Amino acid sequence: MEVCRACLEVEQGRWEEAAAMMEKLLREHPDDGMVCYNAAEMFWAQGEEKKDDRLRERAVELYRKLKQENDSHYMANMRLTEWLYSQKEYKEAKKCAEKVLANGCSDDFMELLSKININIEKELEAKPPTFDVCLELCWCYLQDGKFARGIRLAQSIQESLPQDRDAEFKGLMAKLYVEQGDYEDAVEMTRKWEAALEEKLAEGSSDEEKDRDRLRQVHLIRMQCFHSLGYKEEKYFARAVEAGLEYLTMEVSSQALKYHRSLCTDFAAAAFLNIGYDHISPIEHTDFED
Repeated sequence: MEVCRACLEVEQGRWEEAAAMMEKLLREHPDDGMVCYNAAEMFWAQGEEKKDDRLRERAVELYRKLKQENDSHYMANMRLTEWLYSQKEYKEAKKCAEKVLANGCSDDFMELLSKININIEKELEAKPPTFDVCLELCWCYLQDGKFARGIRLAQSIQESLPQDRDAEFKGLMAKLYVEQGDYEDAVEMTRKWEAALEEKLAEGSSDEEKDRDRLRQVHLIRMQCFHSLGYKEEKYFARAVEAGLEYLTMEVSSQALKYHRSLCTDFAAAAFLNIGYDHISPIEHTDFED
């Protein structure tokens, strides 16, 4: 209720009163995450509106507290990414950004991540090209859409690959290949990545939960590849079945249905993605009924 009152004070232009109320609540409820979050958002919004870094710094203190209690806190990581970028702490900003990415984000946030990556790339490209530096650059190139550059650089450091980075390297390559559209190379690399992950797990991985999640990524990437390749040659759908994939999502055009191109395909479920008059023409459909 007190948080609502503070919000009302802000709406009515009484910011000083609202700030005092929130600071009092923070003192009275130091371990209440919702109070902390609402206070942080209020200070952040006012700092943005008033162009006041003191207010944003107060918000950052609270976001750091939220992140300390929950490292994956979505809004704390989002705001800290923005703040750390403004302070030119690019690597710390990226660490927070990756927590946001794990749960999805807006195009604006992806644009911010791209700016962060560009600055990190500049820093890394100025350093001696050690394996670690080059690998970090490859990850930046992946996130920044520079897939061909990432593939070339990764291939150039493959011979110096340490054994303990093998699974990470293969995962990076699989992701670069699939984003570049080199689906056959991606399929082959997912098999190598899968084997490396299973070896880690068999030996007692220190990061078991994440490695099992990476195994799920292996199958998702492979399914995506077979799906894309299947549009070119049907044999890839058969290979998907051989690889143990049980489900496939396929977009079928109205033209394909009209000319029976998906005949003998047994669909378990179907949904209209778009239905309207925009495809009515002499070369597509003569009328809506057609």
